[in-house]
Parts: sequence; structure tokens; C-alpha cells
Amino acid sequence: MWLNRPILMGAQKIKRFRDIKEIDEWLVQDFLNLTQSVLSTRKTFYLALSGGNTPKSLFTLLANKKHKVAAQIPWKNIQVFWVDERYVDAKSEENNFFVANELLFKKLSIPKQNLHRIHTVSRIAAFSARSYEKVLETLFSLGEDALPVFDLVWLGMGNDGHTASIFPGSPLATHAASHAFVRDNLVVATWVEKLQQTRITLTPKVLRNADAIRISVVGEEKASVLRQVLFGPRDHRKYPVQIVSDANEDKVIWLIDRAAGKLLAPLA
Repeated sequence: MWLNRPILMGAQKIKRFRDIKEIDEWLVQDFLNLTQSVLSTRKTFYLALSGGNTPKSLFTLLANKKHKVAAQIPWKNIQVFWVDERYVDAKSEENNFFVANELLFKKLSIPKQNLHRIHTVSRIAAFSARSYEKVLETLFSLGEDALPVFDLVWLGMGNDGHTASIFPGSPLATHAASHAFVRDNLVVATWVEKLQQTRITLTPKVLRNADAIRISVVGEEKASVLRQVLFGPRDHRKYPVQIVSDANEDKVIWLIDRAAGKLLAPLA
């Protein structure tokens, strides 16, 4: 490991690693530690997963039954949700659930009822968003104005500063930056202009309400934006990942590989 303890840069907790393999190893150990802590006081752990390319190697590691840490993860006690979903066919390789299921969940002994995918079968994406809200309301036993509390959320950051499916300049980012969201917006359907694609995503209020948030940033192409996100002006509309990280500085840990962190201050 490039650095084996969190450091504070401003108010941000940051861990820096040589590569994604080291990040994945740390995430698996952190996951086990958190599940053991939470499950010592109650029976269920609530996890929210992201999609994209970054978590694929993590899913593969978690599926490795010979890995001494991954093999200890108590999946039967874990309820798994998705941070966002591309509005594509359920068997598409772009579908976040499909990828996670192929790489991870098909290889585990996890009850199917523990997996809570975002369905994309409705012709109207807003209906799917509302359906997923109902899933959250039921499984978290939410009362009026209450928000779900995930024990752990895994996020990434795109090379444009987006996270989940909250993209720069989108109405979702603009409204979140102005604190315009109310309790009813747990999940929304959003059109991503640059990708010409509809997405379903948890809203910033839900993400910020998690007990632990881990943001993995990998690759040289993200170095410039990462420096701006961490140490530049606060601009939530331009860098939506700040909406989540700024609100939970005590709960968030950034996990950065050497390439993504190349423009940050050198380690002492």
C-alpha cells in the first residue's frame, strides 16, 4: 500500500494506494469490519452498490471464496441495493445489476430476496423510480419525512466529477446544490444529455444520509478533476460528487490510486 492510514487534506479523509488492487483489498477488509460492527447490534446490514467499470474488480474479489477476508462476509445478513441504474434491458452488459450479478452474486450463497435491483421494464422511467422508492420505504420502514440509512455506500467518480447518476449541470445537480429536494425524492429518473440515456438514481439526500461512504477514484484521466473536487472552489453543480462528500466529511473516505492522485500534494 502506498499509504496505510487515512490522511486529512483540508477536511477530506483520503487514502492513497498504488493501484486498484490495493483499493479493492482495503474495501473488502473495511466491508467486513463494518458488517461485524453493525451485526453485533442488529440482524441486518444495508449496502448500496454503484455500477460502472471501477467496481468490477471488487466484485470479482468478493466472489473469490478462497480469499480469507472475502470468504467471511456474512451475505445472508446483508440487504443489497443499487445506487443507480442505466435504463437499459435487464440482460444488457450496461445494466448495473446484470454486471454485479454475473461477477458476484451468482457465485455466492445469498438469498435472492436480499438483492433489490432497480427494474427497467416500465416504458416510463419515472414509474420505475417510484417503484424503487416504495421498496426503500418498505424495507427501511420509513415514516413520513424519514430517509433510509445505508450502513455503507460504495461510490465512484467520473472524469467529469459525476457520482451515481448525478451529472454536472443536470437539473438533479442544480436542485441538490440549492437544497431544493424534499423527502419525496428518494429516487428519481434523470436524462443524461451527454450520454443520451435515461438513468434511475438515488438522490443526494439519500446518499448523504448513509453511515459510511467510500468513494473510489482510479485512473490518470481523473487526476485534474479530482484535484479541483478536493481543493478547488465548492461548485456542486459543476462537480456533483462534492454534494455527497462535502455533507459527510466525517463519514466519507476517498480511495485514490497513484494515477488519479498524481496532481495532489506529494506524500511526506
